[in-house]
Amino acid sequence: MRSTGGKSIKKENLTKMKSIFDKQVSNINSEVCEYYAFTESYDIINDNSVSIRLDCIKKGLTERLDSKQKIDRQIDEVPSVVFEIINCSPNELRKITSIDFEEDTWCLIKVDFANDGLIAVQTINGEVIERIERPARISLIQEGDPIIIKNLQAIFNLGSLNNVTEWSEETAQEWLNLQNGDLDSVAVYNVGQGNLNAIIDSRNVPLLYFDLGGGFGSCKETYPQIKSLKTCTTFCQTVILSHWDLDHVETAIRDDNNVKFNWIVPMQKIGNTHFQLALKITQNGHLMIWPDSQKRLNCGNVQIYRGQGKTKNDTGLSLLIKNLKGPIKNVLLPADCDYTNIPINPKIVYNGIVVPHHGAKLSNKKLNVAPLNHCLIYSYGLKRSGMKTHFGHPTPESIDFHSMMGWINRHDTINGHVAMKRSGMNNVPCNGRCTLAIQQFV
Repeated sequence: MRSTGGKSIKKENLTKMKSIFDKQVSNINSEVCEYYAFTESYDIINDNSVSIRLDCIKKGLTERLDSKQKIDRQIDEVPSVVFEIINCSPNELRKITSIDFEEDTWCLIKVDFANDGLIAVQTINGEVIERIERPARISLIQEGDPIIIKNLQAIFNLGSLNNVTEWSEETAQEWLNLQNGDLDSVAVYNVGQGNLNAIIDSRNVPLLYFDLGGGFGSCKETYPQIKSLKTCTTFCQTVILSHWDLDHVETAIRDDNNVKFNWIVPMQKIGNTHFQLALKITQNGHLMIWPDSQKRLNCGNVQIYRGQGKTKNDTGLSLLIKNLKGPIKNVLLPADCDYTNIPINPKIVYNGIVVPHHGAKLSNKKLNVAPLNHCLIYSYGLKRSGMKTHFGHPTPESIDFHSMMGWINRHDTINGHVAMKRSGMNNVPCNGRCTLAIQQFV
């Protein structure tokens, strides 16, 4: 079962949750199920292939949700149900849909367990449902009832949350005041097909997290073979979330302790699964929403930029970490944002990069020539067979482009957690409470 936040779970609630889970799994015996679906991601792999992730709520439940009532009392009855269509051609997609697909929009889908349709990977409350003989198939994607969709948009909205910390630059500065002062380097952790970075001190203790992601759903097998990566809380109190994609919050969802941080998150459209995480943060930690009007914020060694593109990836938050003590002084953390959409001063020289979007093909190729002393890191996962995931990361286009620009000192998270420094201790001195020991130096 999925983690349920920092609060303890009563036995009767656990029984209730199991009942809901069992009912969802029993859909295998149903011929057709209908869901209202939020298009969480729409990835164009190449000209002949797209992959789609749909965050769904079963039709029937949607009619019982009321945007005028307290959502935290209703959300217990809504499990996280995600369907993923993997590597289908645009022509195949057109056969089952009557709408133009757009990211961050709601639609109505029919899931058929007997007839034709596009095979979909189903994840319920974080568990991938294996159906070898009768896989879930999405047979129809269409517009839903506009009244129901309007209600869902009002409910699953960051602006509808209570107990949100009001945005102010002063509060952000306070949360990002890294008291330790020993800003040594940046670490990039192996979480499979996802992203989890941190500013660390000379003893590898995290001072600030950027994303708490990992392999999700169809890429769950890329996550390290542990229940969840254990984050270190010795000094760190704050997480900056780049954008609301499931592979950038997977570790946060897996471990209750991760909702107790101070979180700075972008204002973006979200579905049920992300909303449940945001709700748990407001109940156990602090959530502050970065406004669309805020283009950048200078917090000493940490500069935050809001992407100036149009997609979720390109309107998320990126970081520039400056004046670190290690040999890699200035590090750019784009998350999934293309370089051209980060409103950074082109005169700023950085010599460390975590490659955008796990090494996906870049829409616009613009990057500084690598300094002599540099490193770049690819954060991605492989299947247990050693093969790439359906995303194909890192792509040949990304590798070739960065090499052409002189970024050749490459390290990959599939080989273990990486620290952007030449050498040092491996362990984190927190008495084994975390699993962030460094395995690679640059």
